[in-house]
Amino acid sequence: MNLVMSFRNLPVEGVEDLLTRFDQDIGGPEYFDHKPITCPDAVCLEDLAVTLLVNSRAGSKAALGVLKNCHEINLAQLPGVSLEDTSSLQRDQVADMIATIARWTGFGASIASKMLHKKRPRLIPILDNQALFGAYMNELWPKQRAKSDTVKDRDAIRKTLDCVWTDLNRKENQATWEALAEQRPRRTRIQLFDNVWWVFFKDIEKERHKG
Repeated sequence: MNLVMSFRNLPVEGVEDLLTRFDQDIGGPEYFDHKPITCPDAVCLEDLAVTLLVNSRAGSKAALGVLKNCHEINLAQLPGVSLEDTSSLQRDQVADMIATIARWTGFGASIASKMLHKKRPRLIPILDNQALFGAYMNELWPKQRAKSDTVKDRDAIRKTLDCVWTDLNRKENQATWEALAEQRPRRTRIQLFDNVWWVFFKDIEKERHKG
């Protein structure tokens, strides 16, 4: 099974194998299987800890950022739908929320989305600095090594959400998404997207290193 992904229409082949390897080799299921015990509509310091399971660079500055600003966040304002079912206006709301937290001390879009994803696993994708901003949204990748710059810009976040939304809804991808969902029924479509793209991205980066 194959997928077409990114605004550059990159062919991603053998996605069943990529998904299997994510679970067996990458060690990612711990993050996706974790069930938060904190309030679903608020952000608190404890929510930052789970991001460490997906290689976030959260540190003491980010912890202070949460303590200082968490009272401003009300996740109940977010749309109660999956990302693939959002309207343009609803993706504006998601981008605003991620960008707000990304501007906190010690944060960027990567840590913000990794924290928020556990609150809204159907709605908010993981916007990793390298895999998403540095590769998926980089027109020079894979010819150019994926950058790992911290992203805080709201427009860049919004553009990435639109690109992910497009891949989740491509007609040619639907049968593959449905088949993957049958294999991993507990995972949302954006989690399946993350799992497949992450292994695809790491494979290409590893081959580059060998060269």
